[in-house]
Order: sequence, then C-alpha cells, then structure tokens
Amino acid sequence: MSKPFRILSLDGGGIRGLLTAQILLELDCYIQANFNQQLSQYFELIAGASAGAILASEIAVGKTTSDIIKDYICTTKKIFFPPSNPLKKIDNWLVKTLFGLSSSLFRPKHSGSRLTNILKSRLGVNRKIADLDTKLLILAYETQSHRPIIFNNWVNTDQFEPSNWIYLQDIFLWEAVRCSSSFPGFFPAYPLQKDGKLLSVIDGSIGALNPAAVAVAAAIAMGHKPENINLLSIGSGDPNLAISLTEAETWGMTQWASRMFNLFTFGVSSFDDYIAGEIANVYLRLQPKLTIGSGINDVSQDYDDTSDKNTQNLITEAQVYLRKDEIQKKLTNFFCSKQN
Repeated sequence: MSKPFRILSLDGGGIRGLLTAQILLELDCYIQANFNQQLSQYFELIAGASAGAILASEIAVGKTTSDIIKDYICTTKKIFFPPSNPLKKIDNWLVKTLFGLSSSLFRPKHSGSRLTNILKSRLGVNRKIADLDTKLLILAYETQSHRPIIFNNWVNTDQFEPSNWIYLQDIFLWEAVRCSSSFPGFFPAYPLQKDGKLLSVIDGSIGALNPAAVAVAAAIAMGHKPENINLLSIGSGDPNLAISLTEAETWGMTQWASRMFNLFTFGVSSFDDYIAGEIANVYLRLQPKLTIGSGINDVSQDYDDTSDKNTQNLITEAQVYLRKDEIQKKLTNFFCSKQN
C-alpha cells in the first residue's frame, strides 16, 4: 500500500480556538514522542478556517504548540477588545443610552486594523503562503460574487472542482488568514486586491466551519486516492444547546435569531464531518461537547469572551476530554493503524 497522505483539519470558533490549540499541544507531544516528528512534518496537508486558519498557519511556519497557546491567549485579549478610540467609545455609549442597543448591531464589534496588525506580527509581514514547505489550505468567502475562496500553496489549482471557486496562492500569509478570520458582525470584511479587482472577503467558516471535506477534496484533486487518505479533524467544541420540540414549534424570528449561528455552522459542520468520514480511509473527529453557561466551570456562550475564567475552562475542557478512555482508544487506533 502507498504511503498514507495525512491531513490535519482545524475548525473555526473564535476564542474557542484555544480548546483546539490545547488538543494540538497534547497531540504534538504524542507525535514527537512516538514518531519523532513535529505536526508540520507528520501531516502532509493542514487545513483551517477562521480561528483554525490562524492555528494551521502557525503550525505551518514552525511555531511550537506551547508558544501557539501562549500567543493565542495574549493576542485574543487584544483582538477581542473594546474600542480604544475615545470618539468610538462615546458613540457606543450614545447608541446604548438613547436606544438601549449595542452599537455592534450597527457596525463590526471589533477592530479590523487591530486584527491585521496582530496577524502581521504573528505570521510575518512579507511571508507568502507559497513560501511554506507544509501544504496549507485556508478557506474564505467573497460576498460580491458569492464564491468560496481557497488559499493554498501548491500549483495544481486547475485540477480543482468546482471551477467557479476562487483559488489564490500569490498572497501574503497574514492576508489569507485575515480574510479567513473576518467573521461578519465581529470584524469588517477584508478588501482583497486580485487582478485589478477589489474583492470583499469574509470568514471561511461561513461556508465551512469544519474544512475537513474541502481538505479531502483537495487531496483527491492532487491525485491521492481515498484509500490512502488519513484525516484528523479537530473541532473547537460543540455548544450542545438543545432546542426542544415545544420551542421549535412555537419560536418566532426573535427567538430563533440567537440560535441561528450555531444551527447553521454546526449543522453544516456535521454534514462535512459525515462526508469526510465516508471518503477518508482512516478518520478521527475530535469534538468535545461543551457545558455552556455561567457556572464556575462552564464555557461562555460568547465567541469573544477572553476572560481568565473562560480561557482556563476551555483549556480544562480539552484536557478532560482527551483523558477519557474512549478518546484515548480512538487516538491509539488512529495513530497505530497499519494504514498510518
């Protein structure tokens, strides 16, 4: 049998990407101890959307997982931060005082320029996605043409289907990640120049919170057979917010509005999970079920809650999840498979 083509796929999820990073840290230790390789060496392709794109890129440039976690905690506190501009603070106060509404209902909640500057600092100003040795796939979405965007660093994009998608390689790495991280309502769309045109690009998780299925399709387009594809897909936690039959029968637009993001993203993610699992030869999906609430050990329902309590609870959730007997068995089966 041919050497397996190993894929690592990382979901989006805002601050919950910290949970993904903690899982990566522990898997990295296992891989180094058992295979004497780093994540970027063990996996031939790393795919990410939104927060997953940040983590995937940092792995691809050779950062250690311990440094990735430290950076993630530090920089998310700067990214998900109230405006420092006094005029914006006054503007936000007026909107809330006069209308009883959050200003984020009328404009992006967080600063796009701050996100841009932090990504440049973390990934390098002049490093291009094509400069990386590890194959990297990042997802985004163009709002004017309603076309998905794939940023990658290999040459056979002409083999991709469907042909009406946008494929980009000659672009700065930070810029690809900035595009993939521009979640509507949280950050402004990124204005990307391409062939003399100005694209309006938003978060890749709009189309694929879980990029596993796209990553498998990319591997097949590269010429790899499904029976040689091994896929490890890591989520950022399932909020597990049940909606009862009574609620689903009686809710109107107001009640559904607060749940639409979870419904659409995690609903589509579940289908991506199924598709990827059916195609890949060896497949493992790691997705802890979160306890959402305001309790001392609960994870916040907000994707931008960078409080010390929430960040610690996310790390703890990942640690507890990986120590479950059933997860340990799945990890052993994945890494010790004869096809791996």
